[in-house]
Amino acid sequence: MITRLSNGDVQLGLRPPLVYLDHWAVREISKDPARRDHFLETFRDRGTLMFSILNILEMGRNSRESYRKIRDLLDGVGPFWLLSDLDPETVQRRLAAGFIAPAAFLAPVQLLAHIFGTAPEGAFRLGTAVDRLQDQAFRDAVEGMLTRPSLVHLIKHNRQRHRRRERMIPNPHPPRTPMWIEVELVRFLVKDGKTITNNDAIDIMHAAVPLCFAPIVLLDTAWTNFARKLKLPDTQVFAQPELDAALEAIRTVDTSRFRLVESPVPQVIKA
Repeated sequence: MITRLSNGDVQLGLRPPLVYLDHWAVREISKDPARRDHFLETFRDRGTLMFSILNILEMGRNSRESYRKIRDLLDGVGPFWLLSDLDPETVQRRLAAGFIAPAAFLAPVQLLAHIFGTAPEGAFRLGTAVDRLQDQAFRDAVEGMLTRPSLVHLIKHNRQRHRRRERMIPNPHPPRTPMWIEVELVRFLVKDGKTITNNDAIDIMHAAVPLCFAPIVLLDTAWTNFARKLKLPDTQVFAQPELDAALEAIRTVDTSRFRLVESPVPQVIKA
């Protein structure tokens, strides 16, 4: 939840369940009136949308009418959204330092400041925020975040070992942490035998942080299959043919077992 206070500070909170939608899901919900109504009706009483920097970049590629429908859907969520980081290494360092959700996975402060700087007092809507980020300054800032030499090296190294029929190096990270998830996804990708492209590293970044935090995650079919192999407790992953089941899960999932820990006092970003 994001609210602009009268003194200029921004207050952040988290209302369960946390939900992550891949871009295809945002697009499909926004263009189908029945699904849109179902989704927004659910968000009147429950849910926080985890929206990543990659979501914003992908949204910028939509046509005018498609973009408008997505923006209106996101505005309909009200204040119940959080902009998330896409770098598992950064998020894991925050967790090790004792940060909890949502602070552990928030987008970099400079990007938050870019959209919060002139926000009016009261609830701050996501569609409005995305409009603020459809400029070259934002794209220049994000360009470096999409380059992860360590991840590219990890993919290449594991692919070479697999081709030589060597065992994969043991995953050195604590189970179910962002970096553990990233390494496991790389292994599944390599073992799957599919042709690995430059987009695969971005797809892994798309999935690793949400899978660590959100109990409901929507991904494309290939990454849904990989994610399910992780057998993450209390995490439901849905592919495109399962969109309606995912919408129902958002409405009915048991939030009393929600595994995120929320601060007793909502976090505040100083103006």
